[in-house]
Amino acid sequence: MIDHILKFMFFFSVLSSAAVHADVWVLDINDTITIRNDVDPEKTRDVVIFQLVAQNTFLKDEPTTSLEAYIKRTIECKSEQRAAYGNLLEYARTLLGQGLITEEALGNISGLSVTYQDALEIANLPENQGFFASLFTLVDFVLRVDHAPTIIFQSFGSEIPLALNVIANRYGDKLTVESEIGIFDEHHHFLFKGNTYRMPDIEEPSGATVSDIRSLIAPKTVMGWKNNYKAGGRKSMFFEPLSEEYPSGLTTRFFDDNSDRFASVYINGELLSIEDGYERAASYIHKVDTGKALTDPDYFVNLVAHQF
Repeated sequence: MIDHILKFMFFFSVLSSAAVHADVWVLDINDTITIRNDVDPEKTRDVVIFQLVAQNTFLKDEPTTSLEAYIKRTIECKSEQRAAYGNLLEYARTLLGQGLITEEALGNISGLSVTYQDALEIANLPENQGFFASLFTLVDFVLRVDHAPTIIFQSFGSEIPLALNVIANRYGDKLTVESEIGIFDEHHHFLFKGNTYRMPDIEEPSGATVSDIRSLIAPKTVMGWKNNYKAGGRKSMFFEPLSEEYPSGLTTRFFDDNSDRFASVYINGELLSIEDGYERAASYIHKVDTGKALTDPDYFVNLVAHQF
C-alpha cells in the first residue's frame, strides 16, 4: 500500500506541476553543501581537500576501492586517518612502493587537489559564505518547480545559522527564513520555540503523532533542525497522500553524504525502520558525492531533474 502511495504521489506531481506544491527539501550541511566542519576540529581545510582526493583515487588491484576506503580499512584511529589525508602525497608514494597504486593514480593527486581548491575558492567568496555553488543552483531550481517549497537544513553541527543566513541574504525576497533553530533531544523529540513536539517511535508509536512536528512545515519557509547523535541521528522525511490540506500530496527530497544511515521516513504518519524507509523512498533519498557537489554547480539539479 505504501509503495502504491509513493508511486501515485510521484505520478500525480508530474502531471500537476501547475498545482499547489507542498514539497519539503531536506539538506544535510557538512560534506553535503559545504566542507565547513565545526564538529571535528581535526578536519582542517587541507585534510578535507585531500580526503576528497582520496575518495577519487583507487587501488591498482581493487579498482572499486578508494584510498579513503583503504585508509579507513587499515587505520583504526581517526586522528591517524586525518594525518594520512593531510599528508596524502607522501602516503600515496608509500603505497606506490608497495605496488598498491599506479604511477598514474599518484600523478593525478596534485591535479585533483587543485580542482577542489579552485572550487573551494568560489565557495569561499563573500556572497557564498563557504557554501557550494550547487546549493544555490538547487534553490533556484526548487523555486522554479515549486512556488511554495519548504527547505529544512538538518545537521549535527553548528553551521545551521550560517546556512540560514546565506539563504536569507540571497532569497529573502522569495522565502521566509526562520532564525530560531529547532533541536532534537536524546529521545528524538523536537524542541522549538518553547514547545516539545513528540515524535512517533518504532518501538513506542503510541502517545505521539507525526502531525505534531509536521504542523511546522510551512510553505515558502526555510528552517534549521539540529539533529542528535544520541537519538540515532535521524533526519526526518515526510510523505502524505493527497488531501485537502495537501492537494498535490506531501513529498520530501533528502540530500546527505550519509543518507543511507540517517534518513527516517514517515509515510502517512507511520515511522518506518531505517532499512524499510530507505527502500520504499529510495528515489527521494540522494547520497551526495561531496567532490561532485563541490565542483559541479548543476550536481543537485541533475540528481532530481529527471523526476520533473
